[in-house]
Amino acid sequence: MSFLEHLGELRVRIFRAILAILICFLFGWYYSRPILAFFLVPIVPLLNGHKPVFLDITEPFLIYMKVALLAGLCYSPIAHSQERAQYLKLIQTIVLPGVEGRFDHMSVDIKGKRLPTGYSAMRTLDRVSLASSCTSQNVLLRSRLDCKVSA
Repeated sequence: MSFLEHLGELRVRIFRAILAILICFLFGWYYSRPILAFFLVPIVPLLNGHKPVFLDITEPFLIYMKVALLAGLCYSPIAHSQERAQYLKLIQTIVLPGVEGRFDHMSVDIKGKRLPTGYSAMRTLDRVSLASSCTSQNVLLRSRLDCKVSA
């Protein structure tokens, strides 16, 4: 993709994110009273039967706006992620026998159809062939600068 295509994609994603926040804000506005009542539950016993005091004339309106915005910001990533799920599709699973721990580094060699991976717990580097789904090289790391080929 060219730089301008990346900018166009960024513009579309920002627009979709703002639209998701706006839609979730409207739902949050509709449910702002129950949400605010839920947030006020811990301080209700301290009010001795009185309502909360607002010191400014716009404060009651703004508190509901803030609650709606908070609800919109909390729910919009969930709503937005449902759209993004269509981009990722599992194509292949590669079983790596004897691998423990987590991946430390991973990259892709598209021309060679290989997947160089690093495992932090085992301190090894493997080059997995994407065509045959098997490891082709295992390098044991002894230190940062010193490494030895083990297979």
